[in-house]
Amino acid sequence: MSNIENATDTIHRDQLLVDGLRNHISDLYAQINYGLSASGGVITKDIDNLYKEIDSTFGKKSKLEQKINTAKRQIFTELGIN
Repeated sequence: MSNIENATDTIHRDQLLVDGLRNHISDLYAQINYGLSASGGVITKDIDNLYKEIDSTFGKKSKLEQKINTAKRQIFTELGIN
């Protein structure tokens, strides 16, 4: 497999993971909104844990996006495009 094919596979695989993490973050925000409505706007331990999970998920998503950008730069370099 060439470097371009490897980079393309990385981009495709990681983009699917990023999309999944985006959906997970949206679901977590929906859970927070529901929890806040149910608790009358009080941040409970469960809601706080959801915020922590969102923060962690954003970190994972950011790392994957960095890998995608690196793979894109690798493709451009291989093709002689700057």
